[in-house]
Amino acid sequence: MSFLYPATLNLGFAEKGIGCLIILSGISLLTVAVGLFRSKGATVNPTKEPDRLVTEGISRRIGNPMYPGMLLILTGFPFVVGSLIGLIFQVGFFFYMD
Repeated sequence: MSFLYPATLNLGFAEKGIGCLIILSGISLLTVAVGLFRSKGATVNPTKEPDRLVTEGISRRIGNPMYPGMLLILTGFPFVVGSLIGLIFQVGFFFYMD
């Protein structure tokens, strides 16, 4: 998409640092969620039908913490590569997962 629409964020080194922090936050949230789901015997694949409701740990505050984790990862990548157009994919992901 950056080839077709070369708009950039141009924040320099700060842009990449912010992107990396967002990605690491998403990976951390996803890792905690997967560990929690596996320990409770729940399905980890978010596209499959849920087989068990997990209401403990981080799932008490966030319904399914895997979705925000993936959304954070998708949000961080455009900052790392400097692509302004990359920020629209989170909207598509949100509607697909909803």
